[in-house]
Amino acid sequence: MSQSSSAALFYLVQIMSRVCFDYTPDWQRGNPNSYIDMVKLPKGYGVEQGSTIQIYAVDPDDGNQYLIARWC
Repeated sequence: MSQSSSAALFYLVQIMSRVCFDYTPDWQRGNPNSYIDMVKLPKGYGVEQGSTIQIYAVDPDDGNQYLIARWC
């Protein structure tokens, strides 16, 4: 890391009170209660109710993606 990069990094650490990397999802139940139809991430980011959610599995060997679930 160069001296200017280190200086920039230390400056950012000084001015940022806290950096949060917590992306633990909060799954929300819908109607009927057995359905999960919303997910919210910390700081309010997430997928709103009524939006289409698609979940893919990725094969680590070849990178192919397979759609395994979809909520509309």
